[in-house]
Amino acid sequence: MSRPIYEQQGPNKRLAGLGYGQDQLQRRPAMGGTGGGDCPDWTTVTAFQNSWTNVGGVWQTLRYRLCGTGGGTDLEIEGFVDGGADCTVVFTLPVGSRPDNDTILVGIDSSGQVVEWVVDASTGTVTLCLATCVAGATGNTGPTGPTGPTGAQGLSLAAIDYLWDSGTGSSDPGSGHLRFNNATISSVTQLFISETDNRGNGLAALIQSWDDSTHSALRGTLYVVNVDFPNVFAVFSVSGSITDNGGWDTIPVTHVVSAGAFNDEDEIFLYFARTGDDGATGATGATGATGATGTAGSDWTATISKSADESVASSTALQDDDELFFTGTNLKSYLWEAVIIYASPAGAGTPDFKFAWGWDNNFHGSFHYSVINITDTGLTSAWQGSQLNAPIAAGTAAGDRAVHCKGAFVGDGSNFKLQWAQNNSSVNATIVRAGSMLRYKLLN
Repeated sequence: MSRPIYEQQGPNKRLAGLGYGQDQLQRRPAMGGTGGGDCPDWTTVTAFQNSWTNVGGVWQTLRYRLCGTGGGTDLEIEGFVDGGADCTVVFTLPVGSRPDNDTILVGIDSSGQVVEWVVDASTGTVTLCLATCVAGATGNTGPTGPTGPTGAQGLSLAAIDYLWDSGTGSSDPGSGHLRFNNATISSVTQLFISETDNRGNGLAALIQSWDDSTHSALRGTLYVVNVDFPNVFAVFSVSGSITDNGGWDTIPVTHVVSAGAFNDEDEIFLYFARTGDDGATGATGATGATGATGTAGSDWTATISKSADESVASSTALQDDDELFFTGTNLKSYLWEAVIIYASPAGAGTPDFKFAWGWDNNFHGSFHYSVINITDTGLTSAWQGSQLNAPIAAGTAAGDRAVHCKGAFVGDGSNFKLQWAQNNSSVNATIVRAGSMLRYKLLN
């Protein structure tokens, strides 16, 4: 795991940041530059050389930019790389993105050794070496250069040293310790942290600032990384207000990503990145153009549902249904559809069922029907005139059966209705069930 190094001043360079492997390079002004405040957007490295590549995952991809104009330029590089051999070229800076002079940037690798990033200003090559590979004779101390302008504030993630506690209870984890509220890292919703780190530093104010962002759903991101095995880590979003329990705090979190498992008393580093505050509400945008008119819907004018069972016994005379009817306006055209649910609890065949649709014995329209036939052995489906003197017969059974009808007619001011009865008279009742339905649509 990389560890931060402190800034060092030299006659021709200013060194700061982290090493390589799974380590992040921070801002490094180029040797001999006076600094500048004109910084372009970052450029992501895509053409790696000699098997070097980005670490990937949650780690920053390698990128660079050259800041400043005129009297000097600052080269900035940051990212996480891995895979190549020692003292080999990682990538080549294009013309226009190279510093004024040859530059050495210093960091610490994942094993704690000092490494040097050697930038050739002429060819643009950026080579990564252990310090022993590129160290030369100490040159004469040059004159102190002029103080450059203050650069823009960059992102800095300070490492905080703690020990991991394997307990899960909501209690003081002990000085210098951090614990989770669940042994399964992906299910963790709270962290319990001492206000004193592993080095005896009191951090109450710092920890309690981690919920200060006004972006309430995500106050910031907390990284928990094993010092000796950086491939063991957990990343959480701080999702609510921190509770000060006096000497230790409770931090509400949401799991983001994790890998590996922590062991009791593992040394860990904590890194926290605060989420920026919510910005001001922007101005209301202009009203968009009116969309095209949609196609007309096919809603029915009305639907009539039968609310209660109705039964007939010992009768073959057609009778009006109590509920399935409506008044058709004179000379108006209608589409209609109906489902009749019927049964004979006494059993199949006897009694059976017959029905008709219309308002008198004259032909006023037509409809199509599908029924179980009179012998209860198959399906009958046909077109039929809408007239009450031409009933259709169907078989029945102990279980419920259904008739489906649909058609059209022209109204004359009378009630368009269902009539039904037993096809063969029986003391066992024939029943039309509640839930049977008639619906219609007025066409003109």
